Amino acid sequence: MGGVIWTPLFLKPAPSQDASATADLRDAPGLISLSVEPDHVEMQPGQIRFLRAVGNPSQTLVDQVGWKSSDTSVLIVIRRGEIRAFKPGHVRVEAFTTDSLIAGYCDVVVLKPQKKSPR
Repeated sequence: MGGVIWTPLFLKPAPSQDASATADLRDAPGLISLSVEPDHVEMQPGQIRFLRAVGNPSQTLVDQVGWKSSDTSVLIVIRRGEIRAFKPGHVRVEAFTTDSLIAGYCDVVVLKPQKKSPR
């Protein structure tokens, strides 16, 4: 599959939770949904931003998931939610579990480069 970044899938507690709650997803049957934060981003070509996947309930951070861009000519996922914009366009970045049954999304708009005004 082109454009997909795969990493091992584990859950880790959100910063406000007990660190001993770290678990493999197979041991966390309560995972209902996955969201991506932020869920909307505007960028300029050449910019790099970072997204994170958060499991629900308990706002459990999902540290390692599969990531992909809907249009790799506009934007790619470098690794673990790190995204890089290339050219103007609209892209949906998806974070998903290895079985693809649970997914979250971030809509990314890559803006046209700002023209510098003459001085």
